[in-house]
Amino acid sequence: MLNTKDGLMAAILANPAEDGLRLAYADCLEMEEAGNECGRCGGAGRGPVYVDGQTEVRHKCPTCSGSGRVSNGCAVRAEFIRLQVELAGASYACTGRRGHERKPADRLCGKCRVCELRAVEGRLWNPIGGIGELFDVYNLRSRLSWEETADESNICLVSRGFISEVRAPLAVLVGGEACRKCYVEPVTWRRAGCTSCNYTGTTTGIAARLVREQPVEKWVATDKHPLAFAAVRFFWAARPRHAAWEELSFHLPEEVHAALKHNAYDTLADAMDDLSRAIGVAARKTTPNNRSRDEPS
Repeated sequence: MLNTKDGLMAAILANPAEDGLRLAYADCLEMEEAGNECGRCGGAGRGPVYVDGQTEVRHKCPTCSGSGRVSNGCAVRAEFIRLQVELAGASYACTGRRGHERKPADRLCGKCRVCELRAVEGRLWNPIGGIGELFDVYNLRSRLSWEETADESNICLVSRGFISEVRAPLAVLVGGEACRKCYVEPVTWRRAGCTSCNYTGTTTGIAARLVREQPVEKWVATDKHPLAFAAVRFFWAARPRHAAWEELSFHLPEEVHAALKHNAYDTLADAMDDLSRAIGVAARKTTPNNRSRDEPS
């Protein structure tokens, strides 16, 4: 099972902390690297040149460099996974004054292995035509570090080759909002056959799909904060069932609240960690929507 790409991906989802599985997945990707036929020259390797109104095929195609084949991206994806795994486990520091923390490309010291890896990571990551485009299908803005943006909503952190952390409002993560595609009564949803909400009238959320495709280790609900009692105990509560009651920042949907391990916490970090775990559990119990990325949620 672990000698196939799908088998390795399933193992990574089950054991997100195991870097050996990620490296094996990179090896599997590299073996799948096979050039596709160049769309510009049709596999001929030479491109047309217009001379005196006539077409002469005599120069190398600039897209495939004359080979007639273009990469399918598997080798680049494999290189990116290996690079990020090495960066995550690096025990050495940058020789520059700011240590091994992430720096803009123009501030890299260029004298150590960490800065060399950061430079290659930035080149591969290029959000236009690079690895960064692979993570845009989740309607999240992907980042290599949280320092790159002050906006903490609807973004995901990519580390060790995959999405490792997601920050978004809880309704975006687990759904529960009214389906914008229907705007009718639940019985009509079923008759109309709305696949955007799976005939329920409410959205599912992006977490249901992410847990099946990415080894996300941390979920951060940016609009939720536990109720603090005397600043020494923290609590979550189930969402009010009565529509007239106001929903506050410590209220959680029933499926998320039921997945919590504890009722009270000694620290804020413990409360947020348990919420992160509960979001993952609730997402695994939810059937993901089969809609395209351009359809409203």
